[in-house]
Amino acid sequence: TSLWHIMVMVGKVLGIFHKYYELRPCKPKLQRLRHLLEKSKYKGPEYEEDLLKSEVKGYWRLMDHEYHFRVLSHILNFVDENSWCVDKVKRVETLQALVGLVPVEVLEQCFLWYTEKTENVDEYGEPFYRLIESKVCRFLAEILLRSAGKFNLKDFFASWQQSVPEGMQTSEKYLEGMALIDKNSKPAVIWYYSEHDLPEEITERIRLLFQVKEKWTLDEICPYVQRLATEKMNVNALLTKYARASTVGGVRYYSAKHAK
Repeated sequence: TSLWHIMVMVGKVLGIFHKYYELRPCKPKLQRLRHLLEKSKYKGPEYEEDLLKSEVKGYWRLMDHEYHFRVLSHILNFVDENSWCVDKVKRVETLQALVGLVPVEVLEQCFLWYTEKTENVDEYGEPFYRLIESKVCRFLAEILLRSAGKFNLKDFFASWQQSVPEGMQTSEKYLEGMALIDKNSKPAVIWYYSEHDLPEEITERIRLLFQVKEKWTLDEICPYVQRLATEKMNVNALLTKYARASTVGGVRYYSAKHAK
Protein backbone atom coordinates (compact mmCIF):
# COMPACT_ATOMS: atom_id res chain seq x y z
CA THR A 1 0.00 0.00 0.00
CA SER A 2 1.35 3.40 -0.95
CA LEU A 3 1.86 6.27 1.49
CA TRP A 4 -0.97 8.14 -0.24
CA HIS A 5 -3.42 5.33 0.43
CA ILE A 6 -2.41 5.24 4.11
CA MET A 7 -3.01 8.99 4.44
CA VAL A 8 -6.40 8.71 2.79
CA MET A 9 -7.42 5.88 5.10
CA VAL A 10 -6.28 7.69 8.28
CA GLY A 11 -7.46 11.19 7.42
CA LYS A 12 -11.24 11.39 7.56
CA VAL A 13 -13.23 14.62 7.06
CA LEU A 14 -15.82 14.94 9.83
CA GLY A 15 -17.20 18.33 8.93
CA ILE A 16 -16.49 21.82 7.63
CA PHE A 17 -16.44 24.73 10.07
CA HIS A 18 -17.25 28.21 8.81
CA LYS A 19 -16.80 29.92 12.20
CA TYR A 20 -13.79 30.19 14.46
CA TYR A 21 -13.05 31.75 17.84
CA GLU A 22 -10.24 34.20 18.41
CA LEU A 23 -8.90 35.31 21.79
CA ARG A 24 -8.53 39.06 22.05
CA PRO A 25 -7.45 41.23 25.01
CA CYS A 26 -10.24 43.19 26.68
CA LYS A 27 -10.72 45.33 29.76
CA PRO A 28 -11.76 43.38 32.87
CA LYS A 29 -15.36 43.79 34.01
CA LEU A 30 -15.08 44.19 37.75
CA GLN A 31 -18.60 45.25 38.65
CA ARG A 32 -19.69 41.70 39.57
CA LEU A 33 -16.65 41.34 41.84
CA ARG A 34 -17.46 44.69 43.43
CA HIS A 35 -21.04 43.58 44.09
CA LEU A 36 -19.82 40.36 45.70
CA LEU A 37 -17.43 42.25 47.98
CA GLU A 38 -20.15 44.73 48.96
CA LYS A 39 -22.08 41.89 50.62
CA SER A 40 -19.41 41.62 53.30
CA LYS A 41 -17.91 45.06 53.84
CA TYR A 42 -15.23 45.43 56.48
CA LYS A 43 -16.51 47.75 59.23
CA GLY A 44 -13.75 47.19 61.76
CA PRO A 45 -12.76 44.32 64.07
CA GLU A 46 -15.58 45.02 66.53
CA TYR A 47 -18.13 44.02 63.86
CA GLU A 48 -16.40 40.85 62.69
CA GLU A 49 -17.53 37.33 63.52
CA ASP A 50 -15.08 35.10 65.41
CA LEU A 51 -14.16 33.30 62.22
CA LEU A 52 -12.87 36.47 60.63
CA LYS A 53 -11.31 38.27 63.58
CA SER A 54 -7.89 36.73 63.01
CA GLU A 55 -8.32 36.11 59.31
CA VAL A 56 -8.50 39.66 57.91
CA LYS A 57 -5.03 39.29 56.47
CA GLY A 58 -5.18 37.23 53.30
CA TYR A 59 -8.79 38.11 52.46
CA TRP A 60 -9.89 40.71 49.97
CA ARG A 61 -12.44 42.93 51.69
CA LEU A 62 -14.27 46.02 50.49
CA MET A 63 -14.04 48.62 53.23
CA ASP A 64 -17.30 50.00 54.57
CA HIS A 65 -17.60 53.67 53.61
CA GLU A 66 -18.11 54.99 57.13
CA TYR A 67 -15.28 52.87 58.48
CA HIS A 68 -13.06 54.04 55.61
CA PHE A 69 -13.81 57.62 56.64
CA ARG A 70 -13.00 56.81 60.26
CA VAL A 71 -9.58 55.37 59.35
CA LEU A 72 -8.67 58.30 57.10
CA SER A 73 -9.86 60.75 59.77
CA HIS A 74 -7.49 59.14 62.30
CA ILE A 75 -4.58 59.72 59.91
CA LEU A 76 -5.56 63.29 59.03
CA ASN A 77 -6.20 64.20 62.68
CA PHE A 78 -2.81 62.83 63.67
CA VAL A 79 -1.14 64.92 60.98
CA ASP A 80 -3.01 67.99 62.20
CA GLU A 81 -2.22 67.33 65.88
CA ASN A 82 1.48 67.25 65.04
CA SER A 83 1.24 70.39 62.88
CA TRP A 84 2.86 68.55 59.98
CA CYS A 85 2.79 70.01 56.50
CA VAL A 86 0.92 67.86 53.97
CA ASP A 87 4.25 66.91 52.36
CA LYS A 88 6.10 66.08 55.60
CA VAL A 89 4.09 63.22 57.05
CA LYS A 90 6.03 60.59 59.02
CA ARG A 91 4.92 57.07 58.19
CA VAL A 92 6.46 55.07 61.06
CA GLU A 93 5.32 57.54 63.72
CA THR A 94 1.80 57.63 62.30
CA LEU A 95 1.43 53.85 62.14
CA GLN A 96 2.83 53.36 65.64
CA ALA A 97 0.44 55.94 67.09
CA LEU A 98 -2.69 54.58 65.40
CA VAL A 99 -2.12 50.81 65.40
CA GLY A 100 -4.12 50.52 68.62
CA LEU A 101 -7.14 52.10 66.91
CA VAL A 102 -7.03 50.40 63.51
CA PRO A 103 -5.91 46.88 62.47
CA VAL A 104 -2.42 47.16 61.06
CA GLU A 105 -3.34 45.70 57.65
CA VAL A 106 -6.09 48.26 57.15
CA LEU A 107 -3.99 51.13 58.53
CA GLU A 108 -1.02 50.40 56.27
CA GLN A 109 -3.21 50.02 53.19
CA CYS A 110 -5.06 53.25 53.89
CA PHE A 111 -1.82 55.14 54.53
CA LEU A 112 -0.26 53.87 51.29
CA TRP A 113 -3.40 54.75 49.32
CA TYR A 114 -3.54 58.37 50.48
CA THR A 115 0.17 59.20 50.60
CA GLU A 116 3.24 59.04 48.38
CA LYS A 117 6.90 58.93 49.35
CA THR A 118 8.94 62.12 48.85
CA GLU A 119 12.67 62.50 48.29
CA ASN A 120 13.12 64.33 51.61
CA VAL A 121 14.01 62.55 54.86
CA ASP A 122 13.64 63.31 58.56
CA GLU A 123 16.37 63.48 61.21
CA TYR A 124 16.46 59.66 61.37
CA GLY A 125 16.84 59.18 57.64
CA GLU A 126 13.23 58.06 57.21
CA PRO A 127 11.49 59.45 54.12
CA PHE A 128 8.69 61.96 54.47
CA TYR A 129 5.37 61.16 52.84
CA ARG A 130 3.01 63.54 51.06
CA LEU A 131 -0.75 63.40 51.39
CA ILE A 132 -2.14 63.00 47.86
CA GLU A 133 -4.38 66.00 47.34
CA SER A 134 -6.58 64.52 44.61
CA LYS A 135 -7.41 61.35 46.59
CA VAL A 136 -7.97 63.04 49.96
CA CYS A 137 -10.10 65.82 48.49
CA ARG A 138 -12.13 63.43 46.37
CA PHE A 139 -12.98 61.12 49.25
CA LEU A 140 -13.95 63.98 51.55
CA ALA A 141 -16.16 65.38 48.78
CA GLU A 142 -17.85 61.99 48.53
CA ILE A 143 -18.51 62.04 52.28
CA LEU A 144 -20.29 65.38 51.93
CA LEU A 145 -22.29 64.41 48.85
CA ARG A 146 -23.38 60.83 49.51
CA SER A 147 -26.28 61.63 51.83
CA ALA A 148 -26.92 65.25 50.90
CA GLY A 149 -29.20 64.91 47.88
CA LYS A 150 -28.87 68.03 45.74
CA PHE A 151 -26.42 70.43 47.38
CA ASN A 152 -26.21 74.16 46.76
CA LEU A 153 -23.02 74.39 44.69
CA LYS A 154 -21.59 77.45 46.41
CA ASP A 155 -22.27 76.04 49.88
CA PHE A 156 -20.79 72.69 48.88
CA PHE A 157 -17.47 74.16 47.74
CA ALA A 158 -17.23 76.22 50.94
CA SER A 159 -17.89 73.17 53.14
CA TRP A 160 -15.57 71.00 51.06
CA GLN A 161 -12.65 73.41 51.34
CA GLN A 162 -13.13 73.63 55.10
CA SER A 163 -13.06 69.83 55.42
CA VAL A 164 -9.69 69.22 53.72
CA PRO A 165 -6.29 69.54 55.45
CA GLU A 166 -4.58 72.91 55.50
CA GLY A 167 -2.38 73.28 52.44
CA MET A 168 -4.77 71.46 50.11
CA GLN A 169 -6.94 73.11 47.48
CA THR A 170 -10.20 71.57 46.29
CA SER A 171 -10.92 71.50 42.57
CA GLU A 172 -13.88 70.62 40.38
CA LYS A 173 -11.64 68.18 38.48
CA TYR A 174 -11.48 65.95 41.57
CA LEU A 175 -15.22 65.31 41.22
CA GLU A 176 -15.06 63.70 37.77
CA GLY A 177 -17.12 60.53 37.53
CA MET A 178 -18.50 61.02 41.03
CA ALA A 179 -20.80 64.05 40.95
CA LEU A 180 -22.97 66.01 38.54
CA ILE A 181 -23.27 69.80 38.51
CA ASP A 182 -26.15 71.82 37.13
CA LYS A 183 -25.02 75.41 36.75
CA ASN A 184 -28.16 76.39 34.86
CA SER A 185 -30.46 75.89 37.84
CA LYS A 186 -30.95 78.77 40.26
CA PRO A 187 -29.10 78.36 42.50
CA ALA A 188 -26.55 76.03 40.89
CA VAL A 189 -26.58 72.56 42.46
CA ILE A 190 -24.40 69.47 42.73
CA TRP A 191 -25.31 65.88 43.59
CA TYR A 192 -23.64 62.49 44.00
CA TYR A 193 -23.62 60.35 40.86
CA SER A 194 -20.97 57.66 40.79
CA GLU A 195 -19.61 55.97 37.68
CA HIS A 196 -19.14 52.79 39.72
CA ASP A 197 -22.91 52.44 40.10
CA LEU A 198 -23.57 52.40 36.35
CA PRO A 199 -23.98 49.15 34.36
CA GLU A 200 -21.03 47.84 32.37
CA GLU A 201 -23.15 47.23 29.28
CA ILE A 202 -22.59 50.29 27.07
CA THR A 203 -26.11 50.73 25.66
CA GLU A 204 -27.72 50.55 29.10
CA ARG A 205 -25.12 52.93 30.54
CA ILE A 206 -25.68 55.45 27.75
CA ARG A 207 -29.46 55.20 28.25
CA LEU A 208 -29.16 55.99 31.95
CA LEU A 209 -26.74 58.87 31.37
CA PHE A 210 -29.11 60.62 28.98
CA GLN A 211 -31.98 59.87 31.30
CA VAL A 212 -30.37 61.80 34.13
CA LYS A 213 -29.14 64.59 31.86
CA GLU A 214 -30.31 65.34 28.31
CA LYS A 215 -27.16 67.05 26.99
CA TRP A 216 -23.52 66.48 27.97
CA THR A 217 -20.29 68.14 26.92
CA LEU A 218 -17.38 65.82 26.15
CA ASP A 219 -15.61 66.76 29.40
CA GLU A 220 -18.75 65.99 31.41
CA ILE A 221 -19.55 62.60 29.90
CA CYS A 222 -16.00 61.32 29.36
CA PRO A 223 -15.44 60.13 32.99
CA TYR A 224 -18.64 58.08 32.74
CA VAL A 225 -17.69 56.16 29.59
CA GLN A 226 -13.88 56.17 29.70
CA ARG A 227 -13.68 52.80 31.47
CA LEU A 228 -15.59 51.11 28.63
CA ALA A 229 -13.30 52.47 25.90
CA THR A 230 -10.82 50.15 24.16
CA GLU A 231 -7.82 50.53 21.89
CA LYS A 232 -10.04 50.15 18.85
CA MET A 233 -12.95 52.21 20.15
CA ASN A 234 -12.02 55.27 22.21
CA VAL A 235 -14.48 57.64 23.91
CA ASN A 236 -15.11 59.67 20.76
CA ALA A 237 -15.86 56.51 18.78
CA LEU A 238 -18.23 55.23 21.48
CA LEU A 239 -20.13 58.51 21.52
CA THR A 240 -20.28 58.61 17.73
CA LYS A 241 -21.84 55.15 17.73
CA TYR A 242 -24.20 55.43 20.70
CA ALA A 243 -25.01 59.16 20.96
CA ARG A 244 -25.89 62.13 18.79
CA ALA A 245 -23.65 65.20 18.58
CA SER A 246 -24.82 68.78 18.15
CA THR A 247 -23.23 72.21 18.51
CA VAL A 248 -24.90 75.02 20.44
CA GLY A 249 -23.18 78.39 20.78
CA GLY A 250 -19.90 76.91 19.67
CA VAL A 251 -20.05 74.16 22.31
CA ARG A 252 -20.35 70.52 21.25
CA TYR A 253 -22.98 68.49 23.10
CA TYR A 254 -23.98 64.84 23.11
CA SER A 255 -27.55 63.63 23.52
CA ALA A 256 -29.52 60.41 23.09
CA LYS A 257 -29.23 58.88 19.62
CA HIS A 258 -32.97 58.95 18.94
CA ALA A 259 -33.92 61.96 21.07
CA LYS A 260 -36.45 64.36 19.56
